[in-house]
Amino acid sequence: MKKLILLLGLMCMGFQCGYEPRPIVNHGEWWVCNSASRTIIIEPGTKDLRPVEIAPGATIRFSHKEFRIYETPDFAGLVDHWYGWAEQNISFEVLSADGTPLVKWTYTESDAAGRQFFDKSFWIQTQEPGDRIDEIRVRWLFEITETDISQTQSTDRP
Repeated sequence: MKKLILLLGLMCMGFQCGYEPRPIVNHGEWWVCNSASRTIIIEPGTKDLRPVEIAPGATIRFSHKEFRIYETPDFAGLVDHWYGWAEQNISFEVLSADGTPLVKWTYTESDAAGRQFFDKSFWIQTQEPGDRIDEIRVRWLFEITETDISQTQSTDRP
């Protein structure tokens, strides 16, 4: 009888109602802050990410990516949403609340003079522990300033 109970107990432990522990992962997050005095719309230019309206002073999480536990989140993960796109088609545009284009940054011009959305040096990076032990959460913040949107010109070249 004891063997039967032990066997049933072991079988129940093996099944555990389909429970599988969540794997430990590291997180990369990209945030956008609207430091301008008016509402803006960000248009990521990719089917994975939708346009988002951001009020003055508001900050939104624009993108998130999970990395395997042995991988440290890398800024380059931001471009993964444009996977398979030709580099010249990767862009990030800021529009006024009525849809008027204000500024457009392109991936191929990330090394150009001036502020560039795809240039890591214009992002503020922070790191903190994740939700579980051994996890880390790396955040990058890009601040859209009044100067960025007051130029009302695209960085696209003819």
